[in-house]
Amino acid sequence: MKFDMLFHQRIAEVSGNRVFIALSQALLQWLSKYHIGTLRIVGREARTLDEHKSIVDRIAVHDVDGAAAAMQVHLTRAADLYRAREEI
Repeated sequence: MKFDMLFHQRIAEVSGNRVFIALSQALLQWLSKYHIGTLRIVGREARTLDEHKSIVDRIAVHDVDGAAAAMQVHLTRAADLYRAREEI
């Protein structure tokens, strides 16, 4: 979980947008406090790492649209996990 949060924090920092950085930090703190169980589900690490790699690969080649699309896929899947946990 620590490295997942650092990944997202670093992505925000790379943006250079101080408002986005602050919002990302606040969201990550909230997630770590209230959704720790969802963040630590064993067996999902490989998929998360694949998604992270896709995001980094797109950033590395300056593919803004591709990076945004990869991040949207990643965050949509994560949001679906949080919603599913809340329904339990």
